[in-house]
Amino acid sequence: MNNISDMYNYMACGTSNVPDDKILLSFEGGKVTKRDMLFHIDRIAAALTGMGVKKGDSVGINLPNIPQAIIAFYAINRIGAIANIIHPLMPPEGLCDLIEKGGSKYLFTPDLFLDANLTALRRRGIIPIVCRMGDYLPLVKRLAIGKVVARKTKSLDLKGLMYYTQLLKCDSRAAHARSAESDAAVYLHSGGTTGEPKTIILSNRAFNVLADSLSGVIDRSIPDQSCLMVLPLFHGFGLGVCMHTCLSFGYKTVMMPSFNADKALKTIAKERITVTAGVPLMYEKLLRSPLFTKDRVSTLIHMFCGGDKLPQSLKDSFDGKLASLGSTARLQEGYGLTEVVTVCTVTDYDDLSSGSVGKPIGDLKIMITDPDGNALPPHKNGEICVSGGTLMNGYLGDDDTTSKTLFTHEDGTLWTHTGDCGYMDEQGRLYFVERLKRTIKISGINVYPAQIEQLVSALKEVANCCAVDYTDERGKTGIKLFVQPIQGADRTALHEEIMEQCTAHLLKYSVPKQIIFADTLPTTLIGKVDYKALKNS
Repeated sequence: MNNISDMYNYMACGTSNVPDDKILLSFEGGKVTKRDMLFHIDRIAAALTGMGVKKGDSVGINLPNIPQAIIAFYAINRIGAIANIIHPLMPPEGLCDLIEKGGSKYLFTPDLFLDANLTALRRRGIIPIVCRMGDYLPLVKRLAIGKVVARKTKSLDLKGLMYYTQLLKCDSRAAHARSAESDAAVYLHSGGTTGEPKTIILSNRAFNVLADSLSGVIDRSIPDQSCLMVLPLFHGFGLGVCMHTCLSFGYKTVMMPSFNADKALKTIAKERITVTAGVPLMYEKLLRSPLFTKDRVSTLIHMFCGGDKLPQSLKDSFDGKLASLGSTARLQEGYGLTEVVTVCTVTDYDDLSSGSVGKPIGDLKIMITDPDGNALPPHKNGEICVSGGTLMNGYLGDDDTTSKTLFTHEDGTLWTHTGDCGYMDEQGRLYFVERLKRTIKISGINVYPAQIEQLVSALKEVANCCAVDYTDERGKTGIKLFVQPIQGADRTALHEEIMEQCTAHLLKYSVPKQIIFADTLPTTLIGKVDYKALKNS
């Protein structure tokens, strides 16, 4: 890795040979040059310092893919603080819970969601830094989105709010904190290796090593490359690959706040996109779009897929469509988890038909172990374990789970359990089999049954509960919650209370679509609720 400590300096050095007037950020017709991006990062960093944010503090970000998200992130990193990144659609109480868990006083938040979040933020003593969705847009679009926001916030008391554009007016320069590469840089809220929600601490080194490792996958010598950034910052794939790696390579980053297949294909053609990264559902929608035509995919070189298992049928259909249009691009699948910044392996372009999820990238190592921690030979199923420079620092406020997840093998290297099952072949390719942890994917978003069950079980009229996934008649995945109420409970009132709690604290993907009451729930031989039996019922 380059002898560079923090993410900001890594990015700045990576773009040192890029002309100052080159567009590095593109958003809905708005353009930000390298010169302006670095200048704005410096001003936001200086303003945060003036507000009392210091090295080791955390600052919240719950922004969609807009330029302020990237600029705020690198400004936070520049002064040695930690970016506490939260899903922008997190409901108010859940948002505040995660801000407080990360110890953040300030939150970069979009004006578009003020109507939902402002009251809760003020009640919990969290200071919002409001980012207008239109700040970097062309005038016509800025006025249009401004009208939408005005309608949504007309009943709010907006007096005294702090705005991102105010911070840009800071007239001092920020001191570069020069953090150590091992210092915490990011808090990401994801599932632990047991499938329970955790806050994962990731270092500067983890992201910089990831970028170095991907230089062996993406050809940096090709000029004028650009990446379509659909995956958001709260997703390690979006943060580590689409943002940090691509910007550090000097690529233009084209930002989409929400995914739409037709719009994405138009953007790919207009912006001459060469790199995309997404989840299987995104590529399935692209394939179904009538705009998936030769003139719209001709510039594509790399198309990476992660976040969930890519069905072989989808891969075959997608690659076949690309080939029929004369494109040389193909879907390259990867495997990873947030504990190692999401990317561990990537399929080689010349070896896409093996059914594997690829070989380890860079200095990362994969080991398959049995329940006793012994390494297994090729073609033997076991737990996937990962070692390398992208390993997390640990789980925030949970030393016990950290010590159970990170372990030192007999060879002296530090490894992490993944909670996933797979095997390797003689060529070192990894084959993913199944998740050992209870994690459900809905629209590419992790849903944690344990999180739902913990919230609902806290209600005094609930004796026990279990969340499972199901597929409805339209083929869409949802959550079904089985609830065992205490004797004499008012089930109608309890249903309403459960929905209120879930809607207030969980992402919409985790809110149950069905609630089924039962006098008893089936259990396994060791007395735990048998979620597999309920899933199959």
